[in-house]
Amino acid sequence: AVPLGPFLTGLAERGLRLGVVTNDSEVAARAHLETVAGHFAFIAGFDSGHGMKPAPEPLLAFAAAMGLAPEQVVMVGDSTHDLVAGRRAGMISVGVLTGMALEEELAPYADVVLPDIGHLPGWLDRRASG
Repeated sequence: AVPLGPFLTGLAERGLRLGVVTNDSEVAARAHLETVAGHFAFIAGFDSGHGMKPAPEPLLAFAAAMGLAPEQVVMVGDSTHDLVAGRRAGMISVGVLTGMALEEELAPYADVVLPDIGHLPGWLDRRASG
């Protein structure tokens, strides 16, 4: 959806700490993220000891590792499993339409549904000013 390296750098320049929680293995996630893994302070898979989505525990593990309350965390996902986990964790849940799910499937579980992650900085700006 966007050039990932510059996008992640832009988020980091905003002072955001980033993490990835996947229902794949942690090894697979790290291999997939190899070129951008340095941007992530937390990477967890189903086998990392925190459980798997839609349970909230892996998301809560990210919040705890970052020293944040769950309501301070924005969880971005492209599936209902992602967004249900975000809701269960008490996080702000943002759906993106880059997966298989349609907007009408994600909307009941999301605070907002964006076309893709490239729209996240604008949404963050609007949220901060509004």
